Amino acid sequence: MTNTTPSSQERLPFPWLGYLFFFAVLFGTFILGMMIVSVNERRTESVKRNMLFDIKPEEMDAAAWGRSFPRQYESWKRTQDTSFRSKHGGSAYRDYLKAAPEYVVLFAGYGFSKEYNQGRGHWYSLTDVLESERVGEATAATCWHCKSPDVPRLINEMGVENFSKKKLFELKYQITHPISCYDCHDTETLALRSLRPAVLEGFQGLGKNMNDLPLQERRSAVCGQCHSTYHFADQTGLVTFPWARVCWLKISRSITKRRRFQIGHTRLAKFA
Repeated sequence: MTNTTPSSQERLPFPWLGYLFFFAVLFGTFILGMMIVSVNERRTESVKRNMLFDIKPEEMDAAAWGRSFPRQYESWKRTQDTSFRSKHGGSAYRDYLKAAPEYVVLFAGYGFSKEYNQGRGHWYSLTDVLESERVGEATAATCWHCKSPDVPRLINEMGVENFSKKKLFELKYQITHPISCYDCHDTETLALRSLRPAVLEGFQGLGKNMNDLPLQERRSAVCGQCHSTYHFADQTGLVTFPWARVCWLKISRSITKRRRFQIGHTRLAKFA
């Protein structure tokens, strides 16, 4: 009688396929789990969190926020460091007009032709604007616009038009906090938001409510409330973001035509 029972090799011609399938499922499960964790973490960023200590409704002192968020506070304090230097910037002191004298001609008629130094971190936002050679007794208070969380408070107290009529040094002793957590975060929910009227009006010109943007867009928007191009409106001096034009080429042409920025209105600039 012939034995017809297949050998183990005949039954499993490719035994490694089982191991491959097992590790593929294991790896896929791991990736899926990481994605779920990441999504849940992002969701928690847009909802109220439990804080170790209460934060007052208009708390502008970064140290007070640091009691509940020590790691973020330590990161903010590192903006004091001015030792890093790189080819394209850094935090170390650099006089661009000395390094590239042609900038004096390039910026003729504009404040940067007087002084153009390497920008420093948020820690120095008040010091740098007060010590800049680009400002003087006639400089409008609107230059404070993106330098301190005290600005929205003063705008609420005075009204944006009255605030804009003030001079920079008139408000020197009322603006005491450098850029901090309060500039971008709600004190109750911690959600990203802006309190600056000009920024919110700029987004309205685009048909959007900045504080209703998706989280990822809001992350860029809260940086853009300061790190962007704006000008002071004729007559009123109000901070104006030209975003209503949507197309950046049209924005540039519109600003040049309506505002001119007072650039190029010097004898030197005519030959630049």
